[in-house]
Amino acid sequence: MKMPFLLSLLLPRQRTTEAKAREAIIDCGINPDEITWRVGDDGSFAFGRKHPEADGLTHDQTQRILDWARRERIKLGFIAWETRSS
Repeated sequence: MKMPFLLSLLLPRQRTTEAKAREAIIDCGINPDEITWRVGDDGSFAFGRKHPEADGLTHDQTQRILDWARRERIKLGFIAWETRSS
């Protein structure tokens, strides 16, 4: 592993707000109404599909939102759906 990455793990996480998260989502080319997302009480950010059959984000969109969270040191989570077996 690279030293800057290891050092970044020691830095404290920052809180985000709904306004900042919404702005980041839009800046990443994502329509905030087409995904599920939320900001937790601890300032963390989570995102995912609105429902199991919804289209997922593109690789580029996902990478951009992950880059934003890493750059801003936001605690990140994912909203996922469990599918039933037939």
